[in-house]
Amino acid sequence: MALDSDSYDYIHFNETQSSETEYDIKISELHYPAAVNSLVFLISLPANSFLLWVLRTERAWKITSDILLLQLTVSNLCFTVTLPFAACNALHRWVFGEWACGVGTGIYFLGLFTAVVILTAMFLHYYVTVVQPWCLSAQALGKYGVLIGSIVMWVVCAAASIKLAVSGRVIEIADLKVCVNLVESLTMKLTEIYTQIFLFFLIPVLITSFCYVHMWIMAKQGRINSQQLPSKLILGVTVSTFLCLAPYSIHMFIQSLLLLDFYEYTHELIYAWFVIHPITHIYCCFIPLVHLIGVQRFRRYLPMPCSTLSLCRDETKTDSPMALIPLQNAEEI
Repeated sequence: MALDSDSYDYIHFNETQSSETEYDIKISELHYPAAVNSLVFLISLPANSFLLWVLRTERAWKITSDILLLQLTVSNLCFTVTLPFAACNALHRWVFGEWACGVGTGIYFLGLFTAVVILTAMFLHYYVTVVQPWCLSAQALGKYGVLIGSIVMWVVCAAASIKLAVSGRVIEIADLKVCVNLVESLTMKLTEIYTQIFLFFLIPVLITSFCYVHMWIMAKQGRINSQQLPSKLILGVTVSTFLCLAPYSIHMFIQSLLLLDFYEYTHELIYAWFVIHPITHIYCCFIPLVHLIGVQRFRRYLPMPCSTLSLCRDETKTDSPMALIPLQNAEEI
């Protein structure tokens, strides 16, 4: 939620040069991230809440795929509740105080980090289910494995987000208070950037890519059925999430080069940041919408008119081709 303090250097420079017209242009351009954040919030909050209600109604805490999806929904809601504050902050009007800035920043990054890790865990579980199903044969092992893995995942992501929450500061630019992620030490700033890039982007991308390529090779060799390859839903959710995060990670890497004086900060990079940053938020509304529309078990809860014949036909269908992890392959824990 808190934007990087470097993103305001150009605005601050214009203000110190007493160029009111140029400064007003920059403020008007910040309406774009505020509008995007507001739109994502209006879609994500009801969609994720509905998905959470369905999972709670079905008591979805006995199957690993549902446990992971339940955690992903909670993660998306954590991220979503910070978007109205991010929209307010994008307009350079932070009125919630220093404490709220730190807490909001921590919740924002907690939702972002956990979503990436949970999606990776879901894809990895699918891979193990298809390629090495004997690893999931023991019910006790599956139960404790999910519990321990979930606890470790949330603790690691919480630790990383708390570190960023501590650096959340409210600064004043042109008589307007702004919540920013302010790190004074160059070493700490570079550590923060590369931790986010490697731990919460590159490593998850490499894991999911390896899993899919390995399954594809095994399908070509006839060692597994080609129908066991990840469905379009799985690939769509995973690839779309990483595509949303890719521009953000690339910009963070460029920012690290700027801090090391490899390049000079330009106006174009400032504009790119304000365009790229809101795009990162789209994933939290895309994931629940794909599940609600593409998975029959969730779609049947939607208030859509249908004939008795089609309803009976739908009830006889299995969700395994569209579910994120096939239910017949998922272990009961």
